[in-house]
Amino acid sequence: MEELEELEKTKKLTPKQEMFCQELINNYFNQTEAYCKAYGTDDRLNARKYASKLMTNQDIQARVEELKAEINKKYDVQQGQIIETLTWVIKNAQAGTPEMKMNRDGKFVPTGNKVYDYKAINEAAKNLMTLLGLNETKVKAEIDGRTEVNVVTAKDVIDELIGS
Repeated sequence: MEELEELEKTKKLTPKQEMFCQELINNYFNQTEAYCKAYGTDDRLNARKYASKLMTNQDIQARVEELKAEINKKYDVQQGQIIETLTWVIKNAQAGTPEMKMNRDGKFVPTGNKVYDYKAINEAAKNLMTLLGLNETKVKAEIDGRTEVNVVTAKDVIDELIGS
């Protein structure tokens, strides 16, 4: 019976589209990586373009949401907890850690400088943007009856969330 229900869920998608959705979940929402694995290509430039196009498909969006809901249910993870964790990673990486140097006695002492983990900041920001559904850089807003298009960057979202 479960197999029939699973088939019903995915009947609107081709096998490669279903694999794309599964890979998207397995690769922390990295669309390019998911596309490469699902469609068997190493062409990252085109994979990024085609993955972005796939994500505009409503059936794919719905399937990804179903898979996310299954994961949330399975692991009892709430979106708020993930946002909180990613925000914590960004804040701590931005604060830096004291640089340590060994002194003449063989003990590690702080140098007064800080080391910043930019890779952690970028990865957490990318995951946060994906989680918040902000893969698109253009955001439409209606102001005084007019529609304006604004560009939102990862830095804008991070600054808003962590209050920088």
